[in-house]
Amino acid sequence: MNIYLFLHFFAFLVYCYLLVFVLWKDPKSPLNRVCAAFLACFALWSFGFIFIHNLNTPRDTAVLFNKVISLGGISFSSFFLWFCLILTEQKKILKSKLFYLLIFILPLLFIYKQWTGFMVSIFSKESYGWSIMWSKSIWSYLFYLYYLSFIAIGLYLILNFGRKTEEPLKKKQTKIIFTTVIIVLILGSLTDVLFPNLNIYTIPPLANVITLIWAFGIVYAIVKYKLMVITPALAADNIIFTMADSLILLDRQGNIVTANKATLDLSGYGKDELKEKSVEIFFAEKDFKNTLLDRAIKKEAIRNCELGFKTKTGDVIPTFFSSSTMMDEAGGMAGIVCIIKDITERKQDEKLHQVLYNISKAANSPISLDELYQFIHKELSTVIDTTNFYIALVDEKEDKIFFPYNIDNTKPVHLPRTINHNSLVAQVIRTGEPIFVNQEMIKGKRFMEEFKEWFGMLRKVWLGVPLKIEDKVIGAMVVQSYTNPELYSEKDIQLLEFVSSQVATAIERKRTEERIKHLSFHDFLTGLYNRAYFEEELKRMNNPRYYPLSIISLDVNGLKVINDTFGHDQGDKLLQHLASLLTSISRKGDIIARVGGDEFAILLPSTSSQATLDFCERVRKVCLKDDIEPAHLRVNLALGHVTQEGEYKDINTLLKEADQKMYQDKLFSAKSRERHLLDSFGLILAERDPHTEDHAQRLQELALALGKKIGLSGYQLNNLRLLALLHDIGKIGIPDNILFKIYTLTPSEWERMKVHSQIGYRMAKNIPDFSPIAQEILYHHEHWDGSGYPEGLKKEEIPILSRIISIVDAYDVMQSRRPYKGTVSKTKALKEIKSCAGTQFDPQLVEIFLKIVKNKASRERKEPDKGKDKEKT
Repeated sequence: MNIYLFLHFFAFLVYCYLLVFVLWKDPKSPLNRVCAAFLACFALWSFGFIFIHNLNTPRDTAVLFNKVISLGGISFSSFFLWFCLILTEQKKILKSKLFYLLIFILPLLFIYKQWTGFMVSIFSKESYGWSIMWSKSIWSYLFYLYYLSFIAIGLYLILNFGRKTEEPLKKKQTKIIFTTVIIVLILGSLTDVLFPNLNIYTIPPLANVITLIWAFGIVYAIVKYKLMVITPALAADNIIFTMADSLILLDRQGNIVTANKATLDLSGYGKDELKEKSVEIFFAEKDFKNTLLDRAIKKEAIRNCELGFKTKTGDVIPTFFSSSTMMDEAGGMAGIVCIIKDITERKQDEKLHQVLYNISKAANSPISLDELYQFIHKELSTVIDTTNFYIALVDEKEDKIFFPYNIDNTKPVHLPRTINHNSLVAQVIRTGEPIFVNQEMIKGKRFMEEFKEWFGMLRKVWLGVPLKIEDKVIGAMVVQSYTNPELYSEKDIQLLEFVSSQVATAIERKRTEERIKHLSFHDFLTGLYNRAYFEEELKRMNNPRYYPLSIISLDVNGLKVINDTFGHDQGDKLLQHLASLLTSISRKGDIIARVGGDEFAILLPSTSSQATLDFCERVRKVCLKDDIEPAHLRVNLALGHVTQEGEYKDINTLLKEADQKMYQDKLFSAKSRERHLLDSFGLILAERDPHTEDHAQRLQELALALGKKIGLSGYQLNNLRLLALLHDIGKIGIPDNILFKIYTLTPSEWERMKVHSQIGYRMAKNIPDFSPIAQEILYHHEHWDGSGYPEGLKKEEIPILSRIISIVDAYDVMQSRRPYKGTVSKTKALKEIKSCAGTQFDPQLVEIFLKIVKNKASRERKEPDKGKDKEKT
């Protein structure tokens, strides 16, 4: 009996069976169809060899069936590649029409060459039948290349797909197919290609039989791993296995039949531990099992009932429980399907949203900012451990971090620090990014090295998140532990970041609210109470319970002068300085208020008239001893006070009486006030220019001599004396970089310098004792020919005192050293004065002035001669 003939016939039958089986399973599946075509190639191949390996077959018949074999033996490589492309889901290639042309044009070409005799050279009779010898033509070698390359591409696709896929089922499928192909490829190439080319004909070509290994591999993948079709049973198994929710099947008694992987993961039990256990192992609700069975018998489903699910460790997890009845063929209850959904995250989200709502509600309630901090702490403790918790905020004015709320078992006080401080909380605020770190991380992360010393050994874990309003960081919120390094995790960063925005908004809202409230009762500039608050408190305290009740009315002298001379910012500083002085000597219960521009008032409850008088004296002494620099910030006050001893008086009456006494004090101390201003101005000028005091004295002497010579009255001479002192008082308002500049002033600097006469005019005009010389100060730089400033007055339009000061000031300045010039001799100075007569100076005054100076020089020369004569006698 010819064993080879039997093998071919058996292979033919197996291939036909597999082909029908694959199509029967799913005739519409492209993968099944291509697989069937692939198996048809093998079947056709085996069918041809039944006749070729038959000893009774004539040669012509063998040649004919060899051509039939070529239809399957040559084209199966193309079908295999097509099969691999479908299996590995190469959808883009499969959509291309060009692909199908390329994949089948080659096998058609080789089949044609086979039929025309280009690929087979000899048919010889052997013991097993006809033997076929391949020709040595180029077409045979091209066929080998086509066959091997198509198989290799298919194998690569399968291997690569198996490595990349995450599905265990597909990994096993690709492994089986890849292994069987490699085995068949090696053995088939030996019998059908290598042996004939080596002239070994004792073993006939058996590739079609060897490919049974390949076919059985595919069959095994079909049967074992359901490669070709998805059955309802397979779908159910996969859904149950992969579903995220827990699924439990119960029998008629409510005992567990099976549970999916999600149930095992959630509960912590093993599969065998749950078999035949009552469902009550998971649920502690009273009569749960009986209620469940009763509902199942009535075919009533349960939908999303919230229950606590008990784990093996005794923890209770919040879940949604649903169930439905499984019916048998007779319509009775076969069992119960239970689905348990873990809603821990949902509950956590609900808690978080409740926390956010509560914090937002608190921010809109009338509680204080300090109470809000406590409320935030309490609410956060429901979602995260806040045993050690603090809030840090940024003080933008001070550029510092302060800690308005701190609960810490180990470090109860956190001192303010700069934003550049080497600490994690400062780093969070600087970067606007959260930081989570423990002892292990602080040692292991390079960027944390600079914080090792600050972190220390006591802290075990630290978590801080920024508090932001839009993109602006206003502070940070921190939790930490000194005992448990595992207390917080990366997950808690997201939690705190989630609530931090609402916390920041709530804090900022409450801070703004308190700022507005503060501003409604306080003066913005000084921080003292405002008039509205003072009057409300006065109404409230005008009650025998607070008697004797005293009121002090204060007025700042010379504020307008300071504003006009040095600018309103300096006037503001004067008021702020006064506020600090008053606060420093007042009692805690006293009400200090700014009730007007330069007016202040103090309310002293339970204070006698004598005690109030003593308090006023303390205020005066503090002001007199004040040595703040610059000197123009030293306060000069007028005070008046009144005391409500016992008999009720209307508050308006009290205020009016206090104001009257204050104005009396202002009137009586007017001279001393003007003296204070004069001294202050003189001191300021002397501090800026040490030559000022000597210059003023020389000017007084020369100016008075000239004034007397031209017959000025006593009133005019007094004004001239004052003008000599104050003519350049406006230079107080000129910046040092211009006033003391060594080189020539630029045009803009010179224009700024010329403003000093106008500054001096405004200063003098606002002080009664100085106002008579205000115009003389304004015009002391006017020239006789109209070329001066500020208004270009000519000749007699210029006040006489201004013309006098203009001459004597120029004469003295020429002989004095200044940063921008050296000294000039007296002779040269007089010559310069004379040359400017009629242009810069009044020519008549110059003539008189020159005579005065010459006469003075003659007297000075004679006096030493008289002294020498006396020595001789």
